[in-house]
Amino acid sequence: MLSKSWINQIEIEVKEQNKNVSEDESNKLIEDRKNRNYSNKHIKKCEITSKDETKLSDESILGILKEKTLEKLNPKSFSVNIIHGTYYENSFDLKVSNLYQGELQYDINCFDPSIQNEIQYEIDKWIDKRKPNRALQVWSNYGDLIIFIFIVPLFLLTIQSFSTSFTTYQESLSSEMLELAKTGVNEINRDLALELMLKSKSGYVPSSFEPIEKPNNPIWIRLFVVSVFIYIVSIFRPKTLIELGEMKNKLAIYNIWIKLVLVTLPAILILGPFWKIIVKWFY
Repeated sequence: MLSKSWINQIEIEVKEQNKNVSEDESNKLIEDRKNRNYSNKHIKKCEITSKDETKLSDESILGILKEKTLEKLNPKSFSVNIIHGTYYENSFDLKVSNLYQGELQYDINCFDPSIQNEIQYEIDKWIDKRKPNRALQVWSNYGDLIIFIFIVPLFLLTIQSFSTSFTTYQESLSSEMLELAKTGVNEINRDLALELMLKSKSGYVPSSFEPIEKPNNPIWIRLFVVSVFIYIVSIFRPKTLIELGEMKNKLAIYNIWIKLVLVTLPAILILGPFWKIIVKWFY
């Protein structure tokens, strides 16, 4: 498309500059302009850059894929550069990077606005067809926000889940009084009821009383585990990866992690309350 735009531009310029020449002469001038030799007339370049700054380049992606050294490469970026005519007037640049969270950038310059719109449409359609689903987009884009929001709750849940607390003498009295209330006050336990009430109201604590450690509330521990999981998920979130060379193995690990987070764990959480029923159904 860029080549077509470049040729159209040459034809327009030659005809405007040579309005009084014949059609044959005009066609000859057009061909002469097209055949002029200058450095950036036709450039097609695909390039992969690794983390150690090693670069592989070729006129086509297929040419790079055939390189034997590609398997040992740890790519950090991939770029495509196409020029027909001049860089600032008729060119296309694409760059995909897996640094940080990864990004895809492209830039189009075209002599012919209609051809530029057509290129723009095709590129946007290609991106829309291959972009990740909504769940992955939210996970990837809002991970930093979730980390920021969960810092304080995670800190408070950590304290609440792992702090040690002990029963007071008043709590032990309350427990005894509750049991007594269940059975009811009668002639036999009336003195005990009065004794418990006096001790409770007076704030009396015997010297022989030894506090008993309270068991931690399982709800706080569960909330802590869920918060830690959400925090870890927010840190290790999906990003752009160039599946070439050593990145193939890393992408396989990412795919397993994505399935674990988006499929396996939600299924466990949803089916958790019905687990006993499901087990009984099989037996």
